[in-house]
Amino acid sequence: MAMDNASLLDLAVVWRQARENHANYSATGDRETDIRFFALGLAGEAGEVANFVKKRWRDGDGHDADLRAEVADVFAYNIMLADALGMSPDDLIAEVARKQQVFIAKMKARAIATKDISQ
Repeated sequence: MAMDNASLLDLAVVWRQARENHANYSATGDRETDIRFFALGLAGEAGEVANFVKKRWRDGDGHDADLRAEVADVFAYNIMLADALGMSPDDLIAEVARKQQVFIAKMKARAIATKDISQ
């Protein structure tokens, strides 16, 4: 899925906002401390996503608005962590694309191997 220019522009705006929020509200002045803070924040938000998925399963209530809000928080922490690691939006997108290509190649190889074994 290719991102159009408007989507990339929006990502750049969100990235800049996340960087400014961090600088204004949570920066410690120490890169390693910031990386830990963002990694733990990311884990916490991912836990909240998992909790709403559990509630969807258990209660039958979609919790869509809550789930969307938590997914957005996960994305924001990903942006801030990537930024703290010195990654640009382009770096992050390129790494995601690279990993997807590796995954696709593994799945194709697995499908071929499974087909060969079953014949």
